[in-house]
Amino acid sequence: MKKNVNRALATVMAAALTVSLIGMPADADAAKKMKLSKKSVTVTKGKSVKVTIKNVKAKKVKKLVVTSSKKSIATVKKSGKAAFKVTGKKKGSAKVTAKVTVKGKKKATKLTLKVKVNDAKQPDVPKNSQTPATQVPVTQAPATQAPATQPPVQTGEPATQEPETSNPATQEPGTQVPSTQEPATQPPVQTADPGTSEVKVDLDLEDDTINAESQTVAEVTVSAGEVTSVDWSVKETAVASIQKNADDMKKATITGVAAGETKVIALVKGSVDGKAFEITKEADLKVVNKGEVIVKAEIESAPAEMAIGETAGISVAVTADKVAVEAGNIESVTWKVEGTAATVETDGLEAVITAKEIGEVTISVKVGVKSGEQIVYDTDTITISVIPTTYVIGKEIELEADTWNAVFLTDLAKQIKVKKTDRVEVVFSVQGSGDVKMALSPWKDIEGKSVQNLQEQAVLRAEETADGKAVFVVNEMFFRGNYSEINSIAASCTGAATVKIEKISVTPTDEVAFSVQAPAGVEIGTPAEILAEVDEGYTLEWSTSDAEVATVTGDNTKAVVTGIKKGTVTITVVVKAADGTEAAKKELELDVTEAFSGTDIKLDLATATRAAEGGTGDWEEIKDASGKLTAIKVNDESEGVSIPLPNKLAAGKKISVTIKGSFSAGATGFRVYTSPKGITGGSTNNNLGLLGDAVTEGDFTLDSLELEAGQECPTLCLRIPAWGSNIKGLTIKEISVKYL
Repeated sequence: MKKNVNRALATVMAAALTVSLIGMPADADAAKKMKLSKKSVTVTKGKSVKVTIKNVKAKKVKKLVVTSSKKSIATVKKSGKAAFKVTGKKKGSAKVTAKVTVKGKKKATKLTLKVKVNDAKQPDVPKNSQTPATQVPVTQAPATQAPATQPPVQTGEPATQEPETSNPATQEPGTQVPSTQEPATQPPVQTADPGTSEVKVDLDLEDDTINAESQTVAEVTVSAGEVTSVDWSVKETAVASIQKNADDMKKATITGVAAGETKVIALVKGSVDGKAFEITKEADLKVVNKGEVIVKAEIESAPAEMAIGETAGISVAVTADKVAVEAGNIESVTWKVEGTAATVETDGLEAVITAKEIGEVTISVKVGVKSGEQIVYDTDTITISVIPTTYVIGKEIELEADTWNAVFLTDLAKQIKVKKTDRVEVVFSVQGSGDVKMALSPWKDIEGKSVQNLQEQAVLRAEETADGKAVFVVNEMFFRGNYSEINSIAASCTGAATVKIEKISVTPTDEVAFSVQAPAGVEIGTPAEILAEVDEGYTLEWSTSDAEVATVTGDNTKAVVTGIKKGTVTITVVVKAADGTEAAKKELELDVTEAFSGTDIKLDLATATRAAEGGTGDWEEIKDASGKLTAIKVNDESEGVSIPLPNKLAAGKKISVTIKGSFSAGATGFRVYTSPKGITGGSTNNNLGLLGDAVTEGDFTLDSLELEAGQECPTLCLRIPAWGSNIKGLTIKEISVKYL
């Protein structure tokens, strides 16, 4: 392997020597290579910047393909065959890739551009000229990269030594801005007028690592206004000198003096809309010994943001004097990860990142390449932000005042799955006015029910919203497990409006997810099962308040309750962490009764009441000669009739209902369902009953109607046939139920 490295580097040196022997500058070939007019750009949200492809004529370009690594942050569009425009979408970082295919060549040239998007409301004025933390060049200043602690193999050459303090005697006359002017130590001067806060200044180096006595070009770009002057300087004059370009004040030529690291500084002065601004920008520069091989390591395909649960592959491209070094010729590769937001699995020059939690993770890779008896190192660093899982929706819900409507999400590319303890938010916009409510449900369609049912039985609800954002709370009655799918969004508004659902974000929390599904009661002689669900790493402990009424035996997430005698008992389940501490607790109150399942039980009509307070209309009790109630006659009722069940019906349990009665002329029919309290729907099939063609004058028997409770329900309800219509002409003679 060492022979291959030496051979590759010898070839590079020989090529450079050949060029110099025929009287051409050493960088002539490099100047002919295609490159972008900028290596990185900063663009304001909502604005665009144009980037051109240098050293190629548009008429020679056969094909240009441009892509953005993060379209939600920056988009890119071709502008002819040798240029493109980058448009900022939201604050963050992205990478634009341009693939250029020249006529007569099959292989495309790949060019990359780093893009930073700033919020338009925030000025790009660095404090004390600090470099943004998310842009860490491979030649970072010693404060963050500390090359002294990671030295390459020494050969007696001073290239790997720390630079000494600046020595003015090493300056080239006439090329250096006076050393008394040190903008790097002064805060940028910025006028207080808000107009200048929109100005963005970026500083780029054509090469950020050069040899002593070689040169590179620095250039500043300004997003708005006119530049009146640029004061150029370098912080360590013993390392490099700088000369302003005579034809373009926004450019400067930097010449390497001696091995070391320094900062290139540009103090940009100008005006926008007649208002002055001064902004200081810095860039890091590394100078190595004359003739020393320059090794560059660059992490490719790294995203600026990742959602929790996402994975991304990255790789490292390594060059020696701008010539690619094959993976087999790399002497060493060392990865380092700072932060817990993501995990990284590495394999040589490649790595896979998995986002784990909200926050930032910094990943660096140090690559060593053998050069003679010396190992030359370079390090590249990236910072990735881990954000909530975000689902782009883009669906509109048309609403009339005080009504519910819904849209379904089964066409999304990725299924939305939430944990009970997640923080779930919806970002939306409204055309119209009024207060908006929302509900998120696993329902994939209506299936004969109504949107009203959907929102009542939604797993997540937002009763109040503000500033285009809805933050949801768990609807405990219907979010029964630790996880639920979200397949539909329901909304209502106090006024007529169009609500557009922009996106849903899901953020994990540190809370313990814990769910219990229990029966409403226990029959003596019939053991009842309680099922629980808890996060991994936790255990459950079960106990009973009265072993003479009911006993409980628990096997972590499953418990069996056995009724001993009639009464009420409290079953307690405690969640224990690995260290034995209590993390959560739930108490379940159960009625212990004689066996009742499977037998017909006639309900007492004397216990019937109006289904809700405020109900109006005409209904009466019919009694026989002895005063015994024999029927209830509902002539005209605006709400309905509610009657208690003999035993509570647990969520997910079913009953069979038989109703006998008669209709008079003009009767409207009714719906029947189980209910947690009066009229609130608790059944998952609460549109069943006698409606439409089923309503005929005379006696009727509604036989064995099967109802499933959507939540714990103690009552049965005969409800109005439809919204806005009353129950009319109904006589109820008998109601019986059977628990299935």
